[in-house]
Amino acid sequence: MFRRLFTLLSSFRKHFKPLKKLGSGSFGEVYLVQRRSTKQLYVTKTVKKKYISAWCPDQRGEEVALPMEVANLLVLDHPNIVELHGYMDTAKSWILVLEYSPNYCDVRQFVRRYGSLSEKLAKHVFIQVYNAVRYCFNQGVHHRDIKDQNILINKRTGHVKLIDFGSSSRGSLTQPYTDISGTLLYLPPEQFTDKTYLPYDAAVWSLGCVLFVMLAARDPFKTISQIMTRDVELELPRHLSREGKFFLLHCLMKDRTERLHFCDIPLHLWVLTFPGFEN
Repeated sequence: MFRRLFTLLSSFRKHFKPLKKLGSGSFGEVYLVQRRSTKQLYVTKTVKKKYISAWCPDQRGEEVALPMEVANLLVLDHPNIVELHGYMDTAKSWILVLEYSPNYCDVRQFVRRYGSLSEKLAKHVFIQVYNAVRYCFNQGVHHRDIKDQNILINKRTGHVKLIDFGSSSRGSLTQPYTDISGTLLYLPPEQFTDKTYLPYDAAVWSLGCVLFVMLAARDPFKTISQIMTRDVELELPRHLSREGKFFLLHCLMKDRTERLHFCDIPLHLWVLTFPGFEN
């Protein structure tokens, strides 16, 4: 890892050649770059400092606090989570150097191009995402923005990587959140009714939304009002098995006390006999 090796932006540009702009937003820009010395491809994410609201002390002994996104990625090492290769602090922004994954696209792009996933493939993707999220929880990291656009899928193998930890945080699994973080239409109903939610409860809801998108090739909810009422039985896909419908509906129960518990997901009949869950 070449973390903080390039103290000046000019030095960074000397070592990395930008090839293609992949995306942009209020936070900054994402580029495909090539390291000039090795020809290795990476993805750089530039985050403007004025948009960074959460910081974390560097546990490796450095005095400068790190953006929460950087600090969290540094403690994560999992095959279904994007890898951070390096970072640098500039005058106005932080630059993250992340692994480049060829032949991958996000789940939203995938279903737009190929249509809804088969139940078997959706289950395969879902289990990988669940494993990644559970690993994060075990490391004390809460992603807080689980959605189709933050999940990359390999178009050839179906392998999955969880990306974008820009909304991530750290905390107790029993301590409720009172702030909004992530994407509104993937937040659970209790956020809008009670202004609070628990990490596990929100993760199950978000995972249910992602599963719905994969199976139906459309969003389960278009408005916050629909999330709060969760009416019309979500128009579940007809090809979905009885066990699949039962599983999906229990991930998206309006009452969090009736929602499937995060730790019980591997024990559910829909996924119990499917290989892929980690111990």
